[in-house]
Amino acid sequence: MKVYSYPFTIAYVNKDDSTWFRGYDERYFFDNGAWLQTAFPLGKHWLVWYFVWKFSKKSTVSKYLAWRLQVAGIQSFDKGLSYEQWSRSQGKNAK
Repeated sequence: MKVYSYPFTIAYVNKDDSTWFRGYDERYFFDNGAWLQTAFPLGKHWLVWYFVWKFSKKSTVSKYLAWRLQVAGIQSFDKGLSYEQWSRSQGKNAK
């Protein structure tokens, strides 16, 4: 097998702070539930528990709340609700 390489710059990466990831907060777990609903419709409930245990130590959100937020994300995805819309319907201020 022959490999050809050429020293050409394809892109430059800006190393500023992230504009979409703000940590493992309530929105992360809600959005993760919506993603699980889309990507893994048959195994989503197993994966919810995986993400609860995997990221609970990195988050200030309790395990129970992380679980509830992911279930809410799964249900809200089917209704077409964003995190902000769901949050307002729950009487919370969207972050």
